[in-house]
Amino acid sequence: MPLLSQRVTFVLHRPDGSIRHLPADTVLAELPYSHHRAMLEAFFRPASLSGTPETERIRRPDARRWLWDRLQTLTGSTPVQVDIVWEALRIDPKTGALQAQPLDTLTLQRP
Repeated sequence: MPLLSQRVTFVLHRPDGSIRHLPADTVLAELPYSHHRAMLEAFFRPASLSGTPETERIRRPDARRWLWDRLQTLTGSTPVQVDIVWEALRIDPKTGALQAQPLDTLTLQRP
């Protein structure tokens, strides 16, 4: 039986057109690791996956300011857009083969 999980990646679109991928654990590293999944689901989960826009709390001004400041601290520049990409992971326990399937993306433009 395959192991199932989810992966969240922050895809930063820089002003120069380049793209950088950051794992969610890097973006949330200031918080205790045990809180990462709850934070992702409460603030960064697209409404299409949760059934409610309430989980897109990162769209609120204070939360967005935190995210942009955090990305500036991590990368030294502020992106013009960030895509928060959710994927379903399927891992074959016999072979270790990993398959990723896109679920949805929450896109934020720089204010």
